[in-house]
Amino acid sequence: MSEQVSPALLAAREADARVSQCLKESRSFLLEAGAGAGKTYSLVETLRYLLATQSDYLRRYNQRIACITYTNAATAVISSRIDGNPLVFTDTIVSVRPIHL
Repeated sequence: MSEQVSPALLAAREADARVSQCLKESRSFLLEAGAGAGKTYSLVETLRYLLATQSDYLRRYNQRIACITYTNAATAVISSRIDGNPLVFTDTIVSVRPIHL
């Protein structure tokens, strides 16, 4: 008997595959979805992957990862789940100020 897979799970898998492709190509990405769709989970897993594979590079070139969210709650959860790693800048979109060069 075949197992039924929910449309939400299929969409989540597709989103994760797209994020993975962006990471492989060193491209930025925007993750948008409704409440409870797993955005925070996906972002945390992505950050953990980047920290595991790119920490030395980031330190060597004095770079950080920017993770911008819409809510303070998401920012706090993400920061706590990556143990407040200083290589990741987490903040809300309202707090981010444009820099003109």
